[in-house]
Amino acid sequence: MKKLLSIAIIFTSNVALANCINHDENYVSSKILKSSETKVTQVVGKLAVTVNEERSIVQDKRVVKVEGVNATDSCTFDKNSMSLILNYDTDKYRLTDTHKQAISQYLELVDEGTRVLVEGHTDEVGSQAYNKGLSARRANAATTYLKQGLGLGNRIVEKAFGESAPICKVNENKVSGCNRRVVLTID
Repeated sequence: MKKLLSIAIIFTSNVALANCINHDENYVSSKILKSSETKVTQVVGKLAVTVNEERSIVQDKRVVKVEGVNATDSCTFDKNSMSLILNYDTDKYRLTDTHKQAISQYLELVDEGTRVLVEGHTDEVGSQAYNKGLSARRANAATTYLKQGLGLGNRIVEKAFGESAPICKVNENKVSGCNRRVVLTID
């Protein structure tokens, strides 16, 4: 029985540490910086302009392999908006190991030098003043990890919304906790 219990604990701990980045689906993102040069001539006595030569010069090309995404109980990554949503239990604000792992992987997808917007949110449980403070603590915990743990410094913009910006209805929030969140987006 003890052996079976220890196997179950090992299996569930790996599942609990899984984060919102799915390693099975891959896609490629490429960025190309181009400059163009156009040589224009005009024939004397004619109103029309003739384009003799047009060429584009690739100045920088960057191809990045990015893992596909999915959602877990702890986080959700949206590759279209490049935003990471960290979900919380009621009245909690500390980052879990899964949150930290997701943030680290998220930053691998973000270009160097870009700013990251960190938004703290709560559901409607509790007073507005308490929820404003709780959302600030959630945002601050993520910001502190980004600055101290990952060395991002002044690239972080932090905001606390309290319960003022729900993304789901009360009934859905009771089941999933979708309004208890921190959202990281590229600013």
